[in-house]
Amino acid sequence: MTKIAFYKGTSKSLWNAFQQWAIRAWTLGKYSHVEIINDYGSRDTKTWMWFAATSYHPGTTIARSIKFNEENWDIFELPTDVNYDEAYAYMYSKMGVKYDWLGIVLSQTIPLNIHDKKRLFCSEYVAKALKKTALFRGDTATPQSYSPNGLYRKLKKMDALK
Repeated sequence: MTKIAFYKGTSKSLWNAFQQWAIRAWTLGKYSHVEIINDYGSRDTKTWMWFAATSYHPGTTIARSIKFNEENWDIFELPTDVNYDEAYAYMYSKMGVKYDWLGIVLSQTIPLNIHDKKRLFCSEYVAKALKKTALFRGDTATPQSYSPNGLYRKLKKMDALK
């Protein structure tokens, strides 16, 4: 089953906490990060695979299993009648792509819709993956225009969060 996870926690690092606060304030929401999860039908969260474009170590797109604090995340199931194979194929094909700081500044902070086409940030990565599915087909917004809160609002409006 495919899930989407929105980060609402706050880092212990002062710099990271400031970045999280700035993202939330600028995008008018409680989330500062987003990831897609393949839970493989397991309730054991240790076996879940989390897909992310992260600015933190290693600063690339990654797939990993994490030990997470449930208080820091809102996790929703995405519609089960959608095939996510192309989304996962896309995410795997982008493993190791560097983080897109230019895109954060010039498509999120200053909404010029400019980004580095060879790099990705979290909500851009997730939006590009979701655009490979029937869930987002026909969506005319550019992937880099989505923030974590923008993705949350879009999916909520579509009644796609369970």
